[in-house]
Amino acid sequence: RESLDRAGGHAAARQTAERLLASDLYRVPVLDLLEPLAEGSGEWAKLIELLEIRLTTLVDPRERSLLLQRIAELHETRLGAKEAALSALGRAIAEDPGQSEVLDIAERLAGELSRFGVLTTLADGILAASPSDEAARLIGLRLAHWYGEKLNEIGSAEAALHGVLRVDPECGEALEGLERIYRG
Repeated sequence: RESLDRAGGHAAARQTAERLLASDLYRVPVLDLLEPLAEGSGEWAKLIELLEIRLTTLVDPRERSLLLQRIAELHETRLGAKEAALSALGRAIAEDPGQSEVLDIAERLAGELSRFGVLTTLADGILAASPSDEAARLIGLRLAHWYGEKLNEIGSAEAALHGVLRVDPECGEALEGLERIYRG
C-alpha cells in the first residue's frame, strides 16, 4: 500500500494489484489495499465493485448483510442510485432477515421509488424458505403492513397475518391487524 500511496495511486501499480484479485490467495489482502484507495479518491463505483468482490469471501450471513448494507448506503448517498440501493438492501435482508432497522431503510426507499412490490416479493421468498420464528414474525408483520397499507391488497395482508400467527399464536400485532381487517 505504501508503494501505491507514494506513487499517488499510480495506474500501473493499481492494475497489477487488481489482477491479483483473481487469486484466492491474494484476494483479501489486495482488497484491504485497494478499498481505502478507492474510498480516499472518491471512486465510489470502484469501491462498490471491490466490496462486491469482498462479499464473495464472506461466509457469515450477518457479515454479508452488514457489507450489503454498506454497499446500499454507497449506492444511495454517493451515487444517487436508489434502485441499486434497494436491491442491495433486499440482498442484505435475505442474508439476515431479522433486522428491523434494515427493513425500515428498505421500506423508506421502496416508498420513495413506489416499489413495494419488490419488498413483498422478497418477503414472500424469505418466508417460503422457513426462517427462524422471530424472523418469520418480523417479516410477516412487515409483509402484512406492505400489502395492506401500501398496496391495498387486503387478502394478502390477511394471509400474511395468519402466517405470523402460525409461528406466534399469541402475537398481539397480528391479532390486532386481523381485527382491523375484519372490522374494516
